[in-house]
Amino acid sequence: MYNEQELINKIIDMFEPDFKPFYDISVKENKGAANSIVIDCRGTYFHDAIKGALFARIQINGATPYISFNDKYESLFKVAEIPFYKAKSDIGFLRIDLNIFYSYINEPEILSPILRIIFMDLFSFTPFGCCDRFEKCSDERKCIHSDLIYATACQYRKNLVAGRIFYGRNRNIAY
Repeated sequence: MYNEQELINKIIDMFEPDFKPFYDISVKENKGAANSIVIDCRGTYFHDAIKGALFARIQINGATPYISFNDKYESLFKVAEIPFYKAKSDIGFLRIDLNIFYSYINEPEILSPILRIIFMDLFSFTPFGCCDRFEKCSDERKCIHSDLIYATACQYRKNLVAGRIFYGRNRNIAY
């Protein structure tokens, strides 16, 4: 038998650990068969609070327990060769049998990047070049912004993650 909270804990373990202070994840019970896994993100100086953003839906009872995601992520699951199916009654979503999903939880190198993309897509911040901390970020070799979820819109952060450092004592890209 499956436990929703256990599944949520395993999903959280696949997200960026530094993001944990900025969000809450919970199950919202629905009238229909599937419940919603939703994300709440606390508001900060940089963005408003985000309440009840749908991450996935989960059905733990019934003949075929499943987790479903928006079907715009279909190509990610195809490339990772994670089997899924679509149901006529679940338009706009793809379903993954929970037995299969649990087997991939034990292979985080395959599933984690997909879940992180789905998570980050819940937040749509306008991209920005960098903030005033770019030199400190360079010295630390990572983003030190006070709101790491908002900072995912920082274009310089993407360079840092890729190992390209343009400033500070760790600079490895010549001007």
